[in-house]
Amino acid sequence: MNNDVFREVLKYVGNSVDHKKIDKLLISSPNMKRKLEFVSKTIETKLKTRPSLDDLREKNILKTEEDLIKIKENKEQVNKLLQKEGHKLKDSNVAPSISNLVKKMDFEYKKILILHKLGINKK
Repeated sequence: MNNDVFREVLKYVGNSVDHKKIDKLLISSPNMKRKLEFVSKTIETKLKTRPSLDDLREKNILKTEEDLIKIKENKEQVNKLLQKEGHKLKDSNVAPSISNLVKKMDFEYKKILILHKLGINKK
């Protein structure tokens, strides 16, 4: 049989067939060259379509060292606020503790508004 016929058979059968000629075809140099060309073409196209570092910085995907320092400072400030409210440092439930903090702040704000409307000065 011709190699092209074997190639067509392989398209439908796959690599799991235990046949000497098919195995030879898989390992043959023309087939390996074809696979190598295909892989190199796909890698080239992926590298061409890959965004550059400048594009990533413009879209705020890639952070500079200054941005990372700012993010770290902001995280430290948030952690300090959470610790003041009784949040444990290694607690995984950050969202509920923040929502509780916001609920407390909202309650205090509404309380101040009601007292102000009633004309009561509470100090």
